[in-house]
Amino acid sequence: MALQESGIISVTDINTELGRGGSTEFSFGAWKDVSQKWVKVSGAWKGLLGNVYSGGSDNTVRKINSRGDQVWSFTGHSSAVLAVAVDTNGNVYSTDSINTVRKINSSGNQVWSFTGHTDSVYDVAVDTDGNVYSASLDGTVRKIDSSGSEVWNFTGHGSSVYDVAVDTDGNVYSASLDGTVRKIDSSGSEVWSFTGHGSSVYAVAVG
Repeated sequence: MALQESGIISVTDINTELGRGGSTEFSFGAWKDVSQKWVKVSGAWKGLLGNVYSGGSDNTVRKINSRGDQVWSFTGHSSAVLAVAVDTNGNVYSTDSINTVRKINSSGNQVWSFTGHTDSVYDVAVDTDGNVYSASLDGTVRKIDSSGSEVWNFTGHGSSVYDVAVDTDGNVYSASLDGTVRKIDSSGSEVWSFTGHGSSVYAVAVG
């Protein structure tokens, strides 16, 4: 998966780059936003200040500074952390295999925990207003406001949703085991469904 400088979405499926064979369940690919210089690599984010945020199968979220030193370790999860994202204020959002999305402040303290999903949450994204978007094996994409309350629940996919991204207008893009990439507007309604993949779609990016 890649985000080209032209802003074209580029996605990968199970037959190409992701390498999801064997026990490497937590390999999700990578993307880079060339204009904003945010990088996500296999569950890790790097921000403009050079801080890195990682989520691991040891159930932790960790903040690492630009020198490679640990700043803090968040241990509030009780299962593997599957995805992390960070907003412009340094708040971190993490998901896990027991259906939760958590908001952690810049000091490493939990702000809220969202438990509305009914299966593992495989990805998370955040917009400039602090709204959070989650993708789950329960087949849903959910929008959660900055206080941790659900705004809407999109159920248009026919199978597990593995990845989610959001653009500057609040449109959401999701990738699913059903072989589709979908665009969802800011109100939670489907705009279009792309069916060109011949197999499951595990990653999506927008720019």
